Amino acid sequence: MKPGGAVGEIPEGYEIHENVQGQVFLRRKKAKQISEEELATLRDVLDRQPHRPIYQLEEKEDIVAVYLAEDMWVGQFDIMDYRRHLPVEEQRRRTAARANYTAMMRFTLTGSNPRRFGLERYCFRGSVEGWIYLAGPNRLETLAEKYLPHLGRDSFFELH
Repeated sequence: MKPGGAVGEIPEGYEIHENVQGQVFLRRKKAKQISEEELATLRDVLDRQPHRPIYQLEEKEDIVAVYLAEDMWVGQFDIMDYRRHLPVEEQRRRTAARANYTAMMRFTLTGSNPRRFGLERYCFRGSVEGWIYLAGPNRLETLAEKYLPHLGRDSFFELH
């Protein structure tokens, strides 16, 4: 493989990874620390929300981050957009496909027997921009049920 050149096949020990912004990378395979069941738990809680956030989950070693489509976390769809004439599900599909995603919360595995997670949310205030601790260690389901409903809501900014 030449630096900067095309890869004919994926080298052993590597994988193709696409991040939430749609950038594609060839990277070394890493052992998964977050289980498929845990990811399914987060998806289930998010999908049950009445305001139905458009989200992506990104897993990095012992962390799973929840990203929201920018149209969602600023409050609502742009009503002047061409999508307003489309059925709601088509509006959501198109928004998800073209959205920029912003990291809003992240769950970090803190203990494996029993499985426990810590939770942080992103703070957007200029003087303290970055991740701030919210809760944990606790069961993933407990944290998800309590905190994920705040995504895409004004109440998110009151969590601390």
